[in-house]
Amino acid sequence: MQLHYAPPCFQKQTIFLSGALNAVAMAELRNVFDIIANSEVTDVTIDFTHVSRLDASGVGAIVFLFKRLKNTQRTLKITGVHGQPEAVIRLLRMEKAINTQFLD
Repeated sequence: MQLHYAPPCFQKQTIFLSGALNAVAMAELRNVFDIIANSEVTDVTIDFTHVSRLDASGVGAIVFLFKRLKNTQRTLKITGVHGQPEAVIRLLRMEKAINTQFLD
């Protein structure tokens, strides 16, 4: 998994992920999510355009960030979801709680 993100702009942060969002990727990603959750950023977007796989560890990290943001009246949006990650998100009905944009 590769992770790219720009400095926050006007209280908004976009995280660009690529590859597999799995247990191996969680060591790096959990630290980034923790930093963002403890920052002043109010709107967080995770771009899934280049994410090929999503497993339970990845789901757990997303839910962790979502809960931390929601508890402080901040928002999380997931964009560019397709393929296997889309199937997992729809199966778990995560789009009902987290603003999610699927690719057509």
